[in-house]
Amino acid sequence: TALSLAAPKAWDARSLAAPVPVLVFTLEMVDEELAGRGAGVLARVDARAVEAGRLVSDDVTAVIGAITATASAPLMIDDKTTRVTRMRTLAQSFFRRHGPGVMFVDYLQLCDARGLDLERDATRERRVAEMSRAFKLMAKELGICVVLLSQLNRGKSDTEKPELRDLRESG
Repeated sequence: TALSLAAPKAWDARSLAAPVPVLVFTLEMVDEELAGRGAGVLARVDARAVEAGRLVSDDVTAVIGAITATASAPLMIDDKTTRVTRMRTLAQSFFRRHGPGVMFVDYLQLCDARGLDLERDATRERRVAEMSRAFKLMAKELGICVVLLSQLNRGKSDTEKPELRDLRESG
């Protein structure tokens, strides 16, 4: 259940427009903001216009159509949960009810590792590694795809392709 986000550049939320169960844990945005952005992406409307509330009539119609078309799709956005162990419990319940799908976590370094098998004085790199492992096991156990978003270390130019070693706090 690995997914390479580096593959085709056209990969985005529109790829999940089919009624696939989607669970999103967002630790940076509030759920309404993320839902608005998602509706804009599905409607192919400029995200800045959606955020600013400056939509022309055709854009409003497109956004309403996107929301209507996906209203029956099983989707849950959670902007409150930070603990990996709590995410696992919610994911078990969600995917048991709706079937296998995709879980997004935005983003890994903001997750809380409490409850995982870590020594008290574990380094930040060790905590990130253990959280990554917990999500990998979760994907395997639940038969789902887990997409973890992560920060990259700065320093590369915009033209250089990021590599695994550029993941922040990955050791």
